[in-house]
Amino acid sequence: MTLHIGQHNPEPAVPPRNIGRHMYRVLLVGDDAGRLDAARKMLAAYEKAPFGFDVRCATGLATAGDHLGDGEVDVVLADLTAPSLARLDAVCELLEQAGDVPVVVLAADGDAGSALAAVSRGAQDVLVAGRFDSRSLADALRFAVERKHRLNSCLRQSREYRSNLRAVVSQSAETVLVVDGDGVIRFASPAAADLFGLGVQELLGLPFAYPLQPGQADEIDLPRDDDTIATATMRTAAVTWHGAEAFLVTLTDVTSLRKKDRRLRQAINMEAIGRLTAGVAHNFNNKLTVITGFARLVLAQLDDGHPLKDNIQEIARAAGQSAKLVNQLLSFGRKQLRPQTVSLIGLLESMKPSLKRLIGPDIQVTYDLPDDLGGVRVDPTQMEEAVVNLVTNARDAMPAGGELRIAASNVDLPASYASQNLDASAGPHIVLTVSDTGTGMDEQTLEQVFQPFFTTKPAGKGTGIGLAMVYAFTVQSGGHVVVDSKPDEGTTFAVYLPRMRAEADQMSQTDFTADFGTKGSGTILVAEDEQQVRSLLCRVLTACGYAVIEAADGCEALRKSQDHDGKIDMLITDIVMPGMNGRMLAQNLARTRPETKLLYISGYTGGVVNRDEIAAEGAKLLAKPFSPDALLAVVGQQLAQANV
Repeated sequence: MTLHIGQHNPEPAVPPRNIGRHMYRVLLVGDDAGRLDAARKMLAAYEKAPFGFDVRCATGLATAGDHLGDGEVDVVLADLTAPSLARLDAVCELLEQAGDVPVVVLAADGDAGSALAAVSRGAQDVLVAGRFDSRSLADALRFAVERKHRLNSCLRQSREYRSNLRAVVSQSAETVLVVDGDGVIRFASPAAADLFGLGVQELLGLPFAYPLQPGQADEIDLPRDDDTIATATMRTAAVTWHGAEAFLVTLTDVTSLRKKDRRLRQAINMEAIGRLTAGVAHNFNNKLTVITGFARLVLAQLDDGHPLKDNIQEIARAAGQSAKLVNQLLSFGRKQLRPQTVSLIGLLESMKPSLKRLIGPDIQVTYDLPDDLGGVRVDPTQMEEAVVNLVTNARDAMPAGGELRIAASNVDLPASYASQNLDASAGPHIVLTVSDTGTGMDEQTLEQVFQPFFTTKPAGKGTGIGLAMVYAFTVQSGGHVVVDSKPDEGTTFAVYLPRMRAEADQMSQTDFTADFGTKGSGTILVAEDEQQVRSLLCRVLTACGYAVIEAADGCEALRKSQDHDGKIDMLITDIVMPGMNGRMLAQNLARTRPETKLLYISGYTGGVVNRDEIAAEGAKLLAKPFSPDALLAVVGQQLAQANV
């Protein structure tokens, strides 16, 4: 039953004097009404501080629970001398009912055991019966409230900290593990699922198969269940986990970063090879032009049955193969010379007969080419060569036969994909895939597959240029290439090229043809710093009826142009020359002779001019090495246009 103040205090109630004072709401719990009333009076009489006490009394645990349940109690004073609270289980029940409300116990003199038991279960303070006054009672209750408030505040902060820490760990892209002293995983953050390819619960209890030391920093490979390998940087620190020594292991997934690093190194290697070959290509192509040209001159003078004709033809054939190799090397470091919008499906359809002959009868070929395939902005010749290289690689991977699939489709690459793949860009693309059921490649081979001169074929069976050409062509076209392969499971190459909205350019053009016996007329100014090439050009042009003005460089060509009184029908100039390059020569000559047609010749433009600029000038570019027949054909075409 609840003890009301008026039942044991017949005197009139003292008017409340709590204006401006902080009032602590106190619940006195016990069996002895007199003792409780005495405590109430002591608190009511305490007026030496700017706070007071609003006191209510309760007998028994049930009644105390009613007061505690209404949430209007700040502190409890429990009388352990009462029979109902003499048992420890009763005290524990009261403490449980109190919850966050602090409890001060009143113990009998000499009953330290009960007091300590109550404190160990959560009581805030102990008062000994007969050994306290109103001030010590008031201070005990007030300090109990303040301590409990601080404790609750600390607990809330601790819970918030743990909650925030859990949120940070769960949302972190880094994997956090706790590994015990026996090397067993005891904790794993959610990011571990993506890194290991296993659920967090599946990881717990598994061994961590890497030696650990405090302060360790390593890069490790993590095999996954799907046979892929993830790469991660690992850092460790010594921690205590459930009272035992353990290791905190932080893993950062760098798999995609390492792939980008490999592609970047690949691009750097390509650039290095491009610079290297560009440095020698000009002179090398000059020599090949001389070999090819003079071989053609000799062949033109030999009868069909002459014993030397076959030998000369072999020389010309070898020079042609060397020229092709030089052009392949140059493609690593130069931009495409003839980009145009091409219908990819039209190009692939036109290649089907030649690809069938290339593949052979033992390989089954299927095509998946949708009608709505867009166009791509590429050099069609290099595009065809890239397809041939991919198909050749697939054929060689299936010596005993197999299946080859050539497919293409329209795709839209999201920005997230572009950020994870070097060379890739977001937006509409066409993806060309060439898949085979051949021998496949392991991880080590995949890392080198686009490296120039890398090949797994026997000596003499491959140059290691083909796939490097595919990579160079794709990157120069603004796209990127991806390869997926596993040993004995075949290979798929995917070439992504930006999709064009414009209609495909017309690729069918009528070429002007001529052979070495064709006679021409007109005056041609030849500017070439390589003496042997210049000599070849002059001999070929003179033999075919042209009047030739010979110059060793751009300055000499301008002087001879000024000294020549008649018409100069064409300027043939090398692009890369010392002093004045071919572009500068052409511009200077155009000021005084705007009617003169222009033909550039070069084995390497060196960035001086590109195809768009050449087309804007109405000029032509003849790449070295070239044959006398090719030279005469272009010259005839240009002069024929001039006479229209």
